[in-house]
Amino acid sequence: MEAKLLCSNGFSISIMTEWIINDPDNITNNKQDCEQKAFSRLSKKLKAALPQLSICILADGLYPNDTIFNICKNNNWDYIFTFKDGNLKTVWEEIKSQKQDKNTINFEYIGIEDSKRCDYSGFYCNNLPYKENILHVLETNVKNEKDINCRFVHVTNIEINSTNFKEISLTGRLRWKIENEGFNEQKNGGYNLSHKYVRKSHDTFCNYYQCLQIAHIINQLNTLSVEFKKRLNANANESVKSLLEFAISALFHADFDTIIIQSILDKNCQFRY
Repeated sequence: MEAKLLCSNGFSISIMTEWIINDPDNITNNKQDCEQKAFSRLSKKLKAALPQLSICILADGLYPNDTIFNICKNNNWDYIFTFKDGNLKTVWEEIKSQKQDKNTINFEYIGIEDSKRCDYSGFYCNNLPYKENILHVLETNVKNEKDINCRFVHVTNIEINSTNFKEISLTGRLRWKIENEGFNEQKNGGYNLSHKYVRKSHDTFCNYYQCLQIAHIINQLNTLSVEFKKRLNANANESVKSLLEFAISALFHADFDTIIIQSILDKNCQFRY
């Protein structure tokens, strides 16, 4: 269970980890650990470490339930969760009964990095009761330049209006950066993350995983900088992975002059993103 700081420019930075592991003392009782139990433990640690930080939790369709809603409410956190069809049936029934009261919306969005235009349409419903919580739901339909349609539905505790609809929708979709810029990059980008990296020692796996997260953070601080992107764009045949492999090779084979290294370290350097 990983808490990651997400940004629209690609940052997916790990800030806290909670291990999902069965308690050996409870094996006979068939008490299995799971993501939601781990989230409960992680939320306590996150709140203790960052008690004043304003947090908005983004998560997939496993999380919209009363227990998670109450954890966020008790911690004074906002949340935007993927909302699957059929999940929280009473809420979906309420949405269907309010067909006449749905607020429709349309807008256009142009991506910052790829400059691709997308047409957005959708609706939102506010003040939907669910047990002791009041929920707000928005559905977004996206049509890109290739006329491919995608549908996204989110549930949140942030009241929705025509002004913040776009921001909430785009923010909810940032969750995919956990999978793409986060775990997928760590699995296929040269970091060798896998479920069975170490078969005999869980502690060894934990140590490797923590070092992997540190390495990924350092690389993101480099590869997402404006200067690095300029160099990458100037070399059309290069990829981030190939450039990092070249840098590793240079570390093995280059002759380092301590005077030159110190002169580089003495220079003031500012990273821009």
